[in-house]
Amino acid sequence: MGLLGKNQQVTVHPRLGAVTFCRRRGSKHIRLSVSPSRGLLLSYPWHVSLAYARSFLEGHEAWALAALEKVKERHQNRPALSPQETEALRLRAKADLPLRLAAVASRHRFTYNRVFIKNNKTNWGSCSGVNNINLNLRIMLLPDHLKDYVLLHELCHTRIKNHGASFWALMESLTDGKAKEYAKELRTQQTFKDFYRSP
Repeated sequence: MGLLGKNQQVTVHPRLGAVTFCRRRGSKHIRLSVSPSRGLLLSYPWHVSLAYARSFLEGHEAWALAALEKVKERHQNRPALSPQETEALRLRAKADLPLRLAAVASRHRFTYNRVFIKNNKTNWGSCSGVNNINLNLRIMLLPDHLKDYVLLHELCHTRIKNHGASFWALMESLTDGKAKEYAKELRTQQTFKDFYRSP
């Protein structure tokens, strides 16, 4: 769990991603809200414990998942973000994407060096010659299966540094033959239509 401010904390939920808990004086009720830039925000009264707030979140997980999906559908094709939205999205990405990358790498037995969160204008991510992985903060606006596809794409570059036949064969083997399908779907995301093109 990381600190955002004196009365705010962010934690990464295994299914909901980054969740910001905000303790507020004068608040009478627990409130759960969602936005494309901030993700899930749970505000709760000063007299309520953080443990109870977490329990409340678990009890409303189904609603939160549905709300997140609706927000993604409405906003995933919107390329323009305000400076405030960009910074909020960066915080979410820093809390969520490194852990998600580590999980995908462990599942498929990849290793990498360091991970960086960027606000790139032309790609979803990149892998350096020394296997540092750069990830675009806008990955947070993608559906979960495309998030994992982008992460896996960069992890495959730790072994193969080009987009030749061997690279795509590896991708296909790790996605149950859906690499081309996912690449096509990713191209429908307006922000970076020309990237992750399948052969």
